[in-house]
Amino acid sequence: MQRPVPPQWRRTATPIALAFLSLLVAIILWVAVTDAENPNRIAVFSGAIEIEAVNVPQDLAVASIRNPTVSLRIAADDDTFRRLTTADFRAEVNLSGIRESGDVVVEGFVVDQRGVEIIEVAPSVVTITLEQASSKLVPVQANLVGSPPQGFSVPGDAIETSPANVRVTGAASLVQLVATASADVNLTGLRVSLQQRFPLVARDARGADIRGVSIAPTSADIRVGVAQQQTTLAVTIVPQVQGTVADGYNLVGITSDPPAVPVSGALEALQALPYLQTEAIDISGLRADAIRTVRIRVPAGVQTTRDSVSVRIRVTPGRGDILMSVAPQVSSVPDGLRARLQTMAVTVRVSGELPTLRALTPAQVRVTVNAGGLTEGVHVLNPTISAPEGIEVLSSDPGQVVVVLER
Repeated sequence: MQRPVPPQWRRTATPIALAFLSLLVAIILWVAVTDAENPNRIAVFSGAIEIEAVNVPQDLAVASIRNPTVSLRIAADDDTFRRLTTADFRAEVNLSGIRESGDVVVEGFVVDQRGVEIIEVAPSVVTITLEQASSKLVPVQANLVGSPPQGFSVPGDAIETSPANVRVTGAASLVQLVATASADVNLTGLRVSLQQRFPLVARDARGADIRGVSIAPTSADIRVGVAQQQTTLAVTIVPQVQGTVADGYNLVGITSDPPAVPVSGALEALQALPYLQTEAIDISGLRADAIRTVRIRVPAGVQTTRDSVSVRIRVTPGRGDILMSVAPQVSSVPDGLRARLQTMAVTVRVSGELPTLRALTPAQVRVTVNAGGLTEGVHVLNPTISAPEGIEVLSSDPGQVVVVLER
């Protein structure tokens, strides 16, 4: 028996239905897996959300909100929860049609975040105090924070604000407290004048912030002039010399009178100036102390109270030692005897100032042996050595002299 053939519409619809069913199962499975990997959780958001009053009647203003912030209990998946900030939420009290102080319901809103639901706002009701609206002009004031680096300052007349005054609007009791619209200007590290637009904050006479009022305009152009201070420091004088002292002499000291001079200029320039030099002093051939008056080399950008100093140059003879060969002499030879030297010369080492040593001759150094009281024969005697004043005898070689006394 022949099986009946299904109609055409069934043959076409069956594959489509199966495809749709497969897609539905895949979506359900994807949702299940996603929920398992990134499950939703309900918890209290950690940040406090500040309450904003909206639709305030035109002639009234909010003086205070008891409990001005709320906490939110929200639902979101773990990934979204970790990314949330206070900027993602808004809390409002709608004052449309309300003209007296009292309790108002707080509404919570999510800002541009999908998959986040607010479960609870706490507290859900807050007390609002309304007052007659008021406004006044207050001066704009630059509140200087920190200080420029050492050597820089902000003169009192170097601060300009534009505009000079702004209007503060709000509850009468709050407006009454406002003394200035202040901008915090940080001077730390500032070395050049500054011109910038700064946001304004309402503050009372003691500098405390006054919240709940509005400022128009909300910012001001502030110019702060920075000037370099003139500083005076004592800077050491370092005399400069050229040439060399005479041969045999030593340069032992150079001193300036005064040793330092006051120098004025910008602190940075003075800090880069460890000392001041003089014009070069020629000491060629110098054999004795000398005093010279010389000019100071003053670099550009600084000034001194004097342009010259007195420099004392100390020169002393150099010291050394030399060897001299000296013929010994015999004194006090007994009558009837004559002396014959077997030691023909003694090498004597003497020390002293080099110029004196160079002028010294062997004739000025005496090596003498005393034969007084001796008899005929060979004698080994210790010599006596003498030298001019300022010359020191260090040693002699040989240390003894052989003398023969004979008739």
